[in-house]
Amino acid sequence: MPSPTTAQEWDTVRTAFASSILMDTALSSLAENLDGPPWPGSDKQETPSHYIDHDYDEVVMALTLKGYADDAIGNLVEILRETLAFDDPFGDMVEQSEASTESANPILDNLKKLDIPSDFPIKFTSLRHPDVRGKRMISM
Repeated sequence: MPSPTTAQEWDTVRTAFASSILMDTALSSLAENLDGPPWPGSDKQETPSHYIDHDYDEVVMALTLKGYADDAIGNLVEILRETLAFDDPFGDMVEQSEASTESANPILDNLKKLDIPSDFPIKFTSLRHPDVRGKRMISM
């Protein structure tokens, strides 16, 4: 059973989850992928986005009106927190992929292979950009 949840814990996890790619995934589905208790509702429309725009008291009231147990807010926080643990590594992979794409410059790679300094004026080389065909050099 999740520990009693505070308003501060709710604010922290809902703020962190606001940019998650799993925002519109059913809570019941998210809970199935975790080792914790299942989400009490099975409605596929009941997603994190349904709750995270509300403050702690509003969420507690909404969960109570749905007839969920008193610890439902703790369960919700635990589901979001554990889901973020899965979500973050993917974010790191995307950032690393973008960084490697930005650093992948074929002209700089060729300069390095030829032991030419990267600040050497490209117009004094015979290197061509791979997208330019039929031209001897590119101007930068």
